[in-house]
Amino acid sequence: MSGYNREMLSPIGSGEFLNPKPLVATNIHKEYDKRVILDGVSVSINPGDRIGLIGTNGSGKTTLLRILTGVEQPDRGSVSREGITIGYLAQDFTMDGERTIYEVATEGIAHLVKALDEFEAMSSDYQADDPNFVSRYDQLLNLLQYYDAFNLQEVVQAVLKHLGVGREIDAKVSTLSGGQIMRLALARILISKPDILILDEPTNHLDLHANLWLREFISEWQGGLLVVSHDRDFLNEVTTSTWELADGFIQPYGGNYEFYKEQKGLQEAAREREVVRLSGEVRKAKKQIEKEKQRVAHSARKDLTRKPDDLDKVRAHYFKERATKTAGRKKRVSEGKRNEILEQLEAVKRKTPAKIRPNLVESDAHRGKRLISARDVSCSYGDMVVIEDGSMDISFGDRIALFGNNGSGKTTWIKGILGLDYVVTTGDIQLAQDINVQLLDQRYAIVDRGQSVLENAQRVAPFIPPGELRQYLARFLFRETPEVNKRASVLSGGETARLALAMMVVQPVDLLVLDEPTNNLDIESIEQIEIVLQEFQGAVLVVSHDISFLRNIGVGKSYVISKKRLSKLMGTPSEGEHFKEELLGAL
Repeated sequence: MSGYNREMLSPIGSGEFLNPKPLVATNIHKEYDKRVILDGVSVSINPGDRIGLIGTNGSGKTTLLRILTGVEQPDRGSVSREGITIGYLAQDFTMDGERTIYEVATEGIAHLVKALDEFEAMSSDYQADDPNFVSRYDQLLNLLQYYDAFNLQEVVQAVLKHLGVGREIDAKVSTLSGGQIMRLALARILISKPDILILDEPTNHLDLHANLWLREFISEWQGGLLVVSHDRDFLNEVTTSTWELADGFIQPYGGNYEFYKEQKGLQEAAREREVVRLSGEVRKAKKQIEKEKQRVAHSARKDLTRKPDDLDKVRAHYFKERATKTAGRKKRVSEGKRNEILEQLEAVKRKTPAKIRPNLVESDAHRGKRLISARDVSCSYGDMVVIEDGSMDISFGDRIALFGNNGSGKTTWIKGILGLDYVVTTGDIQLAQDINVQLLDQRYAIVDRGQSVLENAQRVAPFIPPGELRQYLARFLFRETPEVNKRASVLSGGETARLALAMMVVQPVDLLVLDEPTNNLDIESIEQIEIVLQEFQGAVLVVSHDISFLRNIGVGKSYVISKKRLSKLMGTPSEGEHFKEELLGAL
């Protein structure tokens, strides 16, 4: 048995086994229904790269990932991935429910099982005098030690535990929830240690423990990484460069998301200065045109006052013609310059992102008052007690975050204190009289998918004239007639979230309850929601593990549900790592 079996030793992970070749995409073009998604994109991913890919929903991020990984083919262009192993976490995939968790988790490392069998066979008949044998033996040993394959089952169990899959490894996949299946898919990729990780929203179904563990895993990762995520703290921690995908093109930035935002802020400030400058140029050009008009008119009046014998008729006609042509030419030049400046101004404005401007009608009836008081409340889900003796006060203006691992009872608690379900078994709950509470669930149930944007708004606000309602929707970026007439069923996740919020706050609201509002949204949509909540003066109770989001909306109180107990934390999301440590200790 001699020689180096590359096939058996692949896929290679990092360090000694890292494939040094980059993944290279050249001049990638892709269209859907005559809409250009990717317009000549050329990118490369090298070992050690840490790249965050950002862009609005529908900009083509997932399409680019699918093309880079070979799941989808470009219309034109090429991708070089020969000899490179890629671990791709997609947002949508199928998994055989009859297979065991262990079988799925280890399917990317079947080569290790073969290598382990070969190593054990060689160990039982070690041939120290055969250099080829010794070389092969050492290669296998290095590989198996790198993957910790001698403790393969323990390694697999540890990864599954850290990611919160939460079942015995011999259980069938069919016993898992949708979120657990997503975490199992991520575990399968991480265990296989490919050359390049390409992850599409990997934190979507992770609790805080799993999220922080994944950050630590990636920080020690030596292979390449391309990740799409709406979690800004995650991007800041795990990436060192950023690709922005917009209008079919990639614009690279040499830093993490925070660096990208700083650069975008500088660009926006420069655009605003350019708008001011060009607006001034337009006014100057307009004045020049008016000046030319007045000069021509004055010249014509002057000609009428001259006596016929002042000039020879031929000479008079000649000079009049020349003056008229000169004046006309100057006018055309001025108008051409103005039109050119106007085109430049419109081009700059098109590059300036629209901002949501909610201008909310605030509630005054309960300002400064307590809205909900819950004392020693226990909640059950069926026959199972979920929370015991929990207490919480919510006053007008509060910003409260509710944390807990998946299945801890967060939604049950919310339904209980709002009286939305018969889950409260003991305790006392007091609600202020006539309070207006609006609940935004993860499915945006307030939005009727069969109605248009305008029809949805009219359903919750029939007292507002259509013209005023259109103006209101425009402040939530539904500005044009096609946008307000669009069916809700074809809206993106961000558009649906905007519409849902617009419907909820069209009337004065005392308390907004938000259940994982940032899930499945792009960063731009999340920042638009933040603007609405920053302006909102009432109380907010939000379930979320997005620390950036909680920090930006000004959360000042935090509760955590763990082991059937509801407890209040001392810190706030604005305290950064100190708060995360306290939260992790409480979970």
